[in-house]
Amino acid sequence: MDKYIKIIDDPWFKFIAKIQATINQATDEFFYKQGLTKPLLPETTSAVSSPMGLGSDSTPVKINIFDVPSYLSDSAQFLLEYYCRFFPKGTFSLLPSYRGEMPDQSHLSMFFHAEAEIIGDMNDAIKLAEGYVLYLIKIILDKHKNELKEFIDDTSHIDNILKLSKFPRISLDEAEKLIPQEIATITEKSKSGKDFSFRRISRKGERLLIEKFGGIVWLTNLDHLAAPFYQAFDDDNKNSSKACDLLFGMGETIGMGERHATAEKLREAIKFHDLDEEKYEWCIKMREEYPLKTSGFGLGVERFICWLLKCDDIRKVEIISRTNKIKNIP
Repeated sequence: MDKYIKIIDDPWFKFIAKIQATINQATDEFFYKQGLTKPLLPETTSAVSSPMGLGSDSTPVKINIFDVPSYLSDSAQFLLEYYCRFFPKGTFSLLPSYRGEMPDQSHLSMFFHAEAEIIGDMNDAIKLAEGYVLYLIKIILDKHKNELKEFIDDTSHIDNILKLSKFPRISLDEAEKLIPQEIATITEKSKSGKDFSFRRISRKGERLLIEKFGGIVWLTNLDHLAAPFYQAFDDDNKNSSKACDLLFGMGETIGMGERHATAEKLREAIKFHDLDEEKYEWCIKMREEYPLKTSGFGLGVERFICWLLKCDDIRKVEIISRTNKIKNIP
């Protein structure tokens, strides 16, 4: 029998559907309470934001719309930044994000992405993200506590996070001293052939930090060359970025960053990453006309659900699949 028919009466997927619905509703409730606005956004773009440049482990999904090259959206971030010029308290969305690689234990070809962008610095965004995670947990427990017990016998991982007034943080430099064997220096060539070196933490390293800090931790001050170019510089020599990842569950579940506020800084970053400035001319011009310091984050919904249900394979929480290179039904 086709999977899409078989899972309708499966208790696991019935519960996943309920959790998805609760997260969808709770996301709107939380961000509206914070004064953020949810604009109507397209799912296509001419400028991808996440899978690009050095240090990236994903690729964009190219499409063709009436002979015009385009992409399926990998993130709503650029558009949310744009709409921050309309809505001064910030913006949010919960939309699909598409990636070009095949799925595995911790990646999907299409996943749901809860994203927010606010006027402010990275610390403001971290505070908002922590509040959002705690709000989701509390709402899910309020609505589904008894059902949770049917699928997981121990909720200590949830209880431990609820006890926190703020989440612990560790910088990449500090993490390298703590687990040096799990942070490697990578050398990659840019499209023009230049060699660039940066540090990257392993999946095992992420799990070790999660365990060390009792279930959740911010990994901060990532190397700028390993982060997307649009994240703000954290030092004069451009080595470090105002970017961080919230590690819990299977690893990075939230990506976070403060953006370049001015066109001058954005141009510096594009040059530093050896990228084509022409592709991001619109982003530069927006900052020339409307300079603004914004910060934001994106939570991978399926990874959050995996953490909640202590599930070790993200494909087990996917109801409607959009796996690359496969005819997906329905």
